[in-house]
Amino acid sequence: MSSLLELKNIKEYFPVMNARIFQKVVGYIRAVDDVSFSLNEGRTFGLVGESGCGKSTIAKVILQLEKPTAGAIYFRGKALTGFKRGEMADYHASVQAVFQDPTSSLNPRMRVADIVAEPLVINNSQNNSRSDITDMVAQTLMQVGISPDRSKCFPHEFSGGQRQRIALARALIVGPGVIILDESVSALDVSIQAQIMNLLRDLQEELNVAYLFIAHDLATVKYMSHRLGVMYLGKLLEHGPAGKIIEERIHPYTKALFSAAMPSHPDLIKEEVVLTGEVPSAFDLPEGCRFHPRCDRAMKICSEVEPDLKDVAENYQVACHLYP
Repeated sequence: MSSLLELKNIKEYFPVMNARIFQKVVGYIRAVDDVSFSLNEGRTFGLVGESGCGKSTIAKVILQLEKPTAGAIYFRGKALTGFKRGEMADYHASVQAVFQDPTSSLNPRMRVADIVAEPLVINNSQNNSRSDITDMVAQTLMQVGISPDRSKCFPHEFSGGQRQRIALARALIVGPGVIILDESVSALDVSIQAQIMNLLRDLQEELNVAYLFIAHDLATVKYMSHRLGVMYLGKLLEHGPAGKIIEERIHPYTKALFSAAMPSHPDLIKEEVVLTGEVPSAFDLPEGCRFHPRCDRAMKICSEVEPDLKDVAENYQVACHLYP
């Protein structure tokens, strides 16, 4: 399976300044620290973890809203650092995003037709005429289940689920290869979540688009993802096929995450794992494994040596001293 987008050893550090000493850097917040994974055509990579673990920062790095401190991003086998202006414009058209809150991500003063058409107008490399753009807007709205007859309405005239469909249409209209879905269903009612996720899967099958699916809700990640990455304090702790991770849950942090999730059936008995303590600061990280202060299986080496991601099965990696 071809790799469409690949992240290699990405780091994103934010400097912390001393307010008393002008421009004196006293340390760094390590929001993302040496993360690598790839997105394949027509597949979904799920990214889960507690708030502040670096998931959205990775999305910003991919979208080039933040420049990585270190590491490289490859698109179709070529590093972004070697892209010329035209190639970078194509990259921005090929990598789109749908965010959590459709109300704030849609301009309330623009009509839906103009909102959906805007990326196409900006990235109009095909020199489409106005009538062509109008036809493409109508076609894309129908793809996401919105009647083109409502294209002259404003965002506030739609429900939350419909607004998220409009945001998805805006991402789709330029024919992207990758769509970043950053908590894109978490603000919706459960029944609407199911409709949007089914729509996303249908569109993926039809268009062969790759998704980076960022979420807190493990049930939605389980339903959507082909591969899965579990993050904690800027690090990938477990990385592999989604079904295998959900079944095996090798890392103690992954076990705790799934233990905290709602069961899929009321009669289902789950292993109970209770995390103690607070999440450490990304500015003052603990020595060794970042999870060891909260881990009930921590050993002496865990507080001394940070574990590397190691293969425990084919295409399945875990960063834990319990699995040397």
